[in-house]
Amino acid sequence: MPCGCQEKRQRYDPAGVYKGVAFTHMRPTGRTTRSGCGMIETPSREAGPVCVPAPAGRSARRGIALVLTLLVLSILLILVVQLRLTTRLHVIQSANTAGDLRNLYGARAGLEFARLYVQTDTELTPGLDMLHEPWARPIQIPGLSDVSVQLVLEDEERRFNLFRLVLPNGKPDPVGREQLARLVAILGIPEDTLALRIADYIDPDTEGDFEAGARNRMLVIPEELAMIPGIYPEFLYGGVDPRTEQPYRGILEYVTLWPVPIAPPPVPTRPDAQESSEVTPPAPDENAPPPAEGTTRPPNTPRRPPVAAVRRPGVNLNTVLPEVLLALCPEMTPEVAQAVAAYRTGTEDDGTPRAFKSIADLYRVPGITERMVDALKGEVVFKSSIFSARVVSRSGNVSRRVRYVLGRGAATEPPPLLTWWEEGGAFGMPRAAAGEPLTGQGF
Repeated sequence: MPCGCQEKRQRYDPAGVYKGVAFTHMRPTGRTTRSGCGMIETPSREAGPVCVPAPAGRSARRGIALVLTLLVLSILLILVVQLRLTTRLHVIQSANTAGDLRNLYGARAGLEFARLYVQTDTELTPGLDMLHEPWARPIQIPGLSDVSVQLVLEDEERRFNLFRLVLPNGKPDPVGREQLARLVAILGIPEDTLALRIADYIDPDTEGDFEAGARNRMLVIPEELAMIPGIYPEFLYGGVDPRTEQPYRGILEYVTLWPVPIAPPPVPTRPDAQESSEVTPPAPDENAPPPAEGTTRPPNTPRRPPVAAVRRPGVNLNTVLPEVLLALCPEMTPEVAQAVAAYRTGTEDDGTPRAFKSIADLYRVPGITERMVDALKGEVVFKSSIFSARVVSRSGNVSRRVRYVLGRGAATEPPPLLTWWEEGGAFGMPRAAAGEPLTGQGF
């Protein structure tokens, strides 16, 4: 049967006699070839090319080859895309690693700058610390390429020291509990038992309404307050009062654990000594130099100051937060506390910055009464000994946050020592979003 690619032609012999009909290809080639109908052309003596069926199975093999080719191309495409993604990921990881390394050295540079500022302040104003000084302003570390380092120095004496809840002899301090309770009320935290929970958790005794789960020892860092049963994160970082729907501030920004008061040395007693109300004198000092000839050394020379000389941690009147000042002085009103804060940030008539150099300087503040001054006696200092340095180092899309706690001594002593450091975003719960400028009150 003829195929669709052939045409019908009449045949005649050389004499013109009709010989019948022949079917020939429309594109005769004269040689064996592949036609569009899947047939094979072969030369014929009578009628020229004639279509014969192609070998069975060749069309199926061509389809399989096409599928395999597409499959190989798909696999190669997937490999190329995966290689590109992997290469890009490795490039990003390498950039982040390099940025993190730059941030590490940027954070160390922030520590050295903090030491330099504190040491310089110790040499320039050895007996006074105030908010007019260079260390009290946000600092941008200069001279660093491809990395931005910001430093904020704060003295820890501006906050309420939780060591005020315990007396030097280890007993609970009721005055400190009342002050902490007033601070909680001033901040508007809707938990009346917050101060008692904190006090029972850290005081060494086991007598209290909230001793369940208490460790009865002092905390290591202020963030450890979150481990106390009944204290929720919003009490530390701020939240909204469900009763009044009013926001309140968290307590974490207003408390500290530095400086750590020095515990008095134990007073040695003789084994045969009877119990009495008299204080047994301390043992002789073996390290004291020998007495000069012709003189006798007192048999009981004290090595350290007596117990009465060990005071509780105070707050720096030149930097203390107004809320903490209100908590320490129940007679003070918020208006007077704000007047104190405004006075220490102003200047005198000759342009010199104002500062409190003694407790008597409080009388210069409008609204201060004698009862307020008496209440603050023994509670305030005018020079800070512990500083926290908050360093944020940014390089590209990577940032590193480190907090250092520095302790300093006299101007003739070595540079400030690193007392504590912690890394990450946990400290202080950063309030500013990434990229926002830092403020003098923290991150």
